[in-house]
Amino acid sequence: VDVVPSREAKMMERLGWRAETLVEADFCPDQTWFERLPGVLERAQGAPLLVVETAGLCARCSPYLEESLAVVVVEATAGLDTVDKLGPLMSTADLCVVTHGDRLSQGERELMRARLEGRHAPDAIHFVNGLTGEGAARFAARLDEGLATARALSPGDPGAPRSVPPRLFCSLCLGRKDLPIPDAPGVG
Repeated sequence: VDVVPSREAKMMERLGWRAETLVEADFCPDQTWFERLPGVLERAQGAPLLVVETAGLCARCSPYLEESLAVVVVEATAGLDTVDKLGPLMSTADLCVVTHGDRLSQGERELMRARLEGRHAPDAIHFVNGLTGEGAARFAARLDEGLATARALSPGDPGAPRSVPPRLFCSLCLGRKDLPIPDAPGVG
């Protein structure tokens, strides 16, 4: 689910996976995901696994469904504050994968882990190096455990969001261009 066209679906199809891209340039990707969920589940009938990747722009909601396995991916070089800025995307995830941890010093890695442990159990945090494979086996084992307990979803019973999505669409996301400027000394 994205706000701009992407090539991921074509790459996945070359790997033999059925893939679909939902592009919604004018609305929040997570709102789009929730609104289109029944149709996505209908098209995914018979698939052993449904993976959803979203742009997750505002971090005010998350695309996770109850009884599904929720994985958040954090790019380590985005900074320590990223842990706090992701809101429900971070706090309601079952597993947390940290990429590009190899680009951090040992001290920075430990600080990142400490910040993450404020949100997740230590065994739910996985530093994974996509180039060397370091951490991938441990993460794959936890992923298998989580998938074994996830509930199968259907178009008639898509489950419920783990967190309450915002009730309104953001006017800026909808194209609003006029910004109110307060009357204050030195402003205007």
